[in-house]
Amino acid sequence: MVMASGERQLCLGGGNGQSPGAAAGYGGLYWLDPAKYTDDDYGRIFPYYTTYFFLNHEKEQEMGVGVHRKLYDYATAFVEEIGTVQLVPLVNKLTNPGWATPAYTMQTAMDHDFEWGLNITGERCAFQVLPAPLAGTTDVAFNLQKLIINLRKDPAMGRRGVV
Repeated sequence: MVMASGERQLCLGGGNGQSPGAAAGYGGLYWLDPAKYTDDDYGRIFPYYTTYFFLNHEKEQEMGVGVHRKLYDYATAFVEEIGTVQLVPLVNKLTNPGWATPAYTMQTAMDHDFEWGLNITGERCAFQVLPAPLAGTTDVAFNLQKLIINLRKDPAMGRRGVV
């Protein structure tokens, strides 16, 4: 598609697989608009980001946090845009979510990091950055610029199954 300014825009076609008007459903030409945070047809867009599992074996040795259970006790993030944001810890595997942190309201021009107290133990932990729209709205977007997770050897138990 060529815009009024002469700039070319990538268009995405969508539909229900039927001839126009032959069946109920949505259809049309769409393009990605950086100023839109809600889908024209289906409403809310569900963005999220999942980190890697902290830490790899080389970093464990380099940082001296041991190779067994760790305590993840604090997180900070610089994240801004529209809606709220919270962290969901994924302990030891992607299908094992822990308790989500409290949600903070994002702004488009943040001047500080968000801080969360954590109390998570495991051999490894990934974190899902999970934004959500403000109450009564559907717009949600986020720009994660920095995420820091504090971890150390689990002081209560260095190894599982050994006394």
